[in-house]
Amino acid sequence: MHDPFSFAPELPPYTTTIVLRVLDGHVSGIYAEARLECPEVSIMDLRVARLGLRHLPALSAANGFTLRRNGITVRGHVGRNRAGGTIHASKGDCASPDITWTAARRR
Repeated sequence: MHDPFSFAPELPPYTTTIVLRVLDGHVSGIYAEARLECPEVSIMDLRVARLGLRHLPALSAANGFTLRRNGITVRGHVGRNRAGGTIHASKGDCASPDITWTAARRR
C-alpha cells in the first residue's frame, strides 16, 4: 500500500496483492503489481508474474532475495511464518514510491 498520488490526494491509498511461493530454498513463484505516477498527470500499472521455476532467485544465506523484471524490483526476506520486503518500479519518466509488503504463511 502506498499514499495517494500527488495529483489526486483525495483518492484512497493504493493497495495490491503479492503472491510469493518458496520451495526448497528458492522463490518458486511470484506475482506482484505496482502503480506508477507519471509526470503528465497519469498513472501506469506494471506487473511481474513468474510462476515457473526458470530464472527465479535462490534465497541467500540470510533468506533474502531480489528479483528484477519488467521495470519492477522486488526485494524481500522470508522467515519461517512471515515474509516482507519492498517493491520499487520505474519505466521512462514514471516511478512508484517504495511499496512495503508483508505476507503470512498460508497453511
